[in-house]
Parts: sequence; structure tokens; C-alpha cells
Amino acid sequence: MRVYIPLTPSDVSAEQISRPRAWGDTPSLRASFGEETWGSEEYEAQAMELAAEACLDLLDGDDLTCRIVAAADVDGELRPGSAPGEVALDAPVSWTQVVSLHLDEEETWPSIRAFVEGETDDIEDASLLWYDVTELRLVREIVEGAQQ
Repeated sequence: MRVYIPLTPSDVSAEQISRPRAWGDTPSLRASFGEETWGSEEYEAQAMELAAEACLDLLDGDDLTCRIVAAADVDGELRPGSAPGEVALDAPVSWTQVVSLHLDEEETWPSIRAFVEGETDDIEDASLLWYDVTELRLVREIVEGAQQ
């Protein structure tokens, strides 16, 4: 199953992803949106948006840069979480399972910081940029550069 895992900048430099939850195209996600004409692609886009929203709860201190979401293919049965589309990750996810990374454009980072710090009630409307997993090194450089 393709899942979308909210990450912090520190997670990007880790040897594996150790986050307890992710979002995916689950029956609970489909039921919550009730869009009978949608296909898997639309539901996966919603799962990624939910993971991006979850990033906001993870950001603080030195990790207060941008939203980062990893799309990974995880085998086996996943336990449902408490929110629509949420699933529990009982084991770490290796970078070999990750197919892409998604993060905010650098221009939107100040609005992310302002939102997390409570200075604004809204985040600048921006889509996450897509990076293939082969660009992990580049993503690490971008995130590390932002934290300096």
C-alpha cells in the first residue's frame, strides 16, 4: 500500500523513517470524502494533504522549516488509525521503500513558521514540490541549508 508519512527535517537525515503514523487510500478515507467518481489518484492526493497537515504538529524549534512528506510502499496489513485515512506504522520504513519526497517551496517557509508559532491562522496556499527518491541527497541539502 502506498502511504504518505509526515516527516520533520531531522527525519530526512535519519537512516530510516521511524514515525508511528501515515495516511493512505483507505476505506475510512473514501467514506469521509464520499466522492464516488474519484479514483485512487484523487484519494492518494487527499492522503498526502492530510500527511502534510500532520507535519504542522511535528514542527518546532530547530525543525521549524517546512512540511515534508515521504510517499512509501509498505507491505502487509496496516492497522487503521483514529482519523480518516490514518494508518499505524508498526515498524520503521526504510529509504528503499520510499518512492518520492514532497516539500514546501522555499518561498512558503516563512508562512509555515508563522502558522506553527501562532502568528497567523492560515498557511500560504502552496502545493508541495515533488522529488524522486533518487534526489534524497538534494532534499537533505535543501533542508540542512534551511536550518543553518
